[in-house]
Amino acid sequence: MQRIFLTCISILIVQFVCLAQAPATFIHPGVLSGKAELDELKAAVDDNDGSPKVAGYNQLAEESLGNLNYQPTPYADVYVIASGSCPEEKAFRQDAHALYIHAIKWVVTGNLAHRDKAIEIADAWASKFVRIIPETNKPNQSTLEASWALPIWVAGAEILKYYNNGASGWSSVKFDWFVREILNYVNGNIYQTANWLISKDLSLMASGVFLNDKDLYNQGYNHVVGQIDQITDEGAIPELTRDFVHSQYVLIGLTQCAEVAFQQGDKGLFIRPDSRLRTGAEAYVQNVTGEKEPNYFTSSVWARQSAPYEILLNRYTALGIPVPNVKNYVEKYNRPENGSEDHFVGWLSATYAISISVSTGSTKNLRNIEEAKPKVYPNPANDLLHISGKSLISTIQVYDSLGSVVLNSNSVNSCSANLDTSSFKPGMYLYRVSDLKGNNNSGRFIVK
Repeated sequence: MQRIFLTCISILIVQFVCLAQAPATFIHPGVLSGKAELDELKAAVDDNDGSPKVAGYNQLAEESLGNLNYQPTPYADVYVIASGSCPEEKAFRQDAHALYIHAIKWVVTGNLAHRDKAIEIADAWASKFVRIIPETNKPNQSTLEASWALPIWVAGAEILKYYNNGASGWSSVKFDWFVREILNYVNGNIYQTANWLISKDLSLMASGVFLNDKDLYNQGYNHVVGQIDQITDEGAIPELTRDFVHSQYVLIGLTQCAEVAFQQGDKGLFIRPDSRLRTGAEAYVQNVTGEKEPNYFTSSVWARQSAPYEILLNRYTALGIPVPNVKNYVEKYNRPENGSEDHFVGWLSATYAISISVSTGSTKNLRNIEEAKPKVYPNPANDLLHISGKSLISTIQVYDSLGSVVLNSNSVNSCSANLDTSSFKPGMYLYRVSDLKGNNNSGRFIVK
């Protein structure tokens, strides 16, 4: 058992210090909806099994964007406005959503008319698009708008191009050019603001998969790792205190980046470091439900059915990592998910919903668990690390970046302990604290 535990810790630490690279061969479709999700959705709808997945698909299928009489509105010049909208900007994203919806409906129903409509939308924009034009005094807005739209475009195009071994027969040569042209704007000048940077990372990762471009994928992946690491031990995500809109952009972007990697066989962004994305999502739900400050309960009403929570619930459940707050929120507020937050792919209940049973005490139980976590400070440490908790601590183990035990205290029997770190080499370490009640908590700290 000890050997198994140390192996797991070693794997996690390697993920902390090494940035993953693109797979040797990209998996297709493999942006947000992989073959497994699409096949499960098709089977659920065919059986009409009454599952939340079917309810999610019905929400998607009823969208006017998915009507066969829908007409795309491509523009040569796409004007974009900061903190506002215009017809060109609206069409740029709306048609991308329509492509995604028709691709999904083609897979589920087998109706070739939806395949043809998706191809029509993709080819119309690829044939006409020339440039993105921002306001004179907001030149960087082109980068943000391109970063928002491109992942939506390629999420649908990936399905259209690759599902069932390319059964659509669509040639994406013109569309590949379209993606590359938008990437020129994605890689333009950008404000060093978390939601901007994360949106760019998602765009690079998604486009890297679609184009089979490892450099693009790695560029986005290796940067978003740092954004996930910015989530605090208490779960404060970047831009948390700015407002609801931008903080939700951050969480959606981080989750969808993690999912793109997951589709490529890499769960690292979900579990790195110490499942920090899970910690951020669990805490953020409490902000959205008004249980903690900042209180976003009122301002989040319009977007409660358009967020990343179906992905988070699905993946962390599969990983065996509890997310009681997310689970409670999904059932009470989030299903079936729509596309009201149109800066990202929505309708995720269709592709990610799992059956759940939520107890009314789940949120309270999570708070009890969080309150039981020991305090570890100062972090970074110099010569001394202090650990204190509400329960008697039984054992403390510390592991270095190679997974080796560098400290093992088996008989603490106190609510606090001081660890001598003066002989530790500078770097990142993992700790595991067990108390006499059987609670186990782990985390990381840095030695200067």
